[in-house]
Amino acid sequence: MQPATLTTGDLPQLKELQPDSWPDITPYFEFYLNAPFCQPIKVIDGSSITGIGTTIMHRDSAWLAHIIVHPEFRNRGIGGLITKSLTEMVDISTHSTISLIATPMGEPVYKKAGFLRETDYLFFKNEKYTFAPEENSSIANATPDLYPEILRLDKKASGEDRSVLLEPHLPKIRIFRSSNSISGFYAPTLGEGLVVAENDTAGIALLKLKLQALPFSVVPSENEAAIQFLPDNGFQQFLRGTRMRIGKKLDFKPAMLYGRIGGNLG
Repeated sequence: MQPATLTTGDLPQLKELQPDSWPDITPYFEFYLNAPFCQPIKVIDGSSITGIGTTIMHRDSAWLAHIIVHPEFRNRGIGGLITKSLTEMVDISTHSTISLIATPMGEPVYKKAGFLRETDYLFFKNEKYTFAPEENSSIANATPDLYPEILRLDKKASGEDRSVLLEPHLPKIRIFRSSNSISGFYAPTLGEGLVVAENDTAGIALLKLKLQALPFSVVPSENEAAIQFLPDNGFQQFLRGTRMRIGKKLDFKPAMLYGRIGGNLG
């Protein structure tokens, strides 16, 4: 079995690989197929797709995402083959860090492939959560003159230049103003709703806004304010994921992340 490029014609088969507890993976792969900075692949046995995955390229860093093996083909080394193939697709001289978020099942596979553990992501949800909208004069819609500042804040938090990913979502972003600068932002149309902030006041205010749309959030274990706020408001931790990398350590500031993009992008 050798990896090959995933095509649009493969999309109907992806339902056979759909993990039970994950959101529908087909829209993600539709995005990967249409985004010039993504390279989705498949592994085939006869006419069946046995595994899939993708690379996502930022300006000088990369992510591996949605590495999934068909249930009937697990424990045959396919996950390792996909991980190796995706890693080799990344030119480490130009993209010096490759990151991913591992499930408990996947972590041993990535560790064997040379990935190092960086931190844990904690998953919280409260399906009965209702939070009345608050009037907050510090929260406003982003305007074009603020877009460079939003991108700067994202780079400060992530340690990555993710401008190509964020640019289509900038018109929908909400910002939190502190004095004459932006101290946080919420991107409701990007994945699970990215929330980045330089301080807890901005972060918790924007997290409350995010939770009105989706009573679910994933935060790094270092973000003490979010980890206290969520259980205090009836959210229960139900899962833990591991952020891992190969290559140069990013200047990632996990305490600034109050809501991740998703398992594919941190």
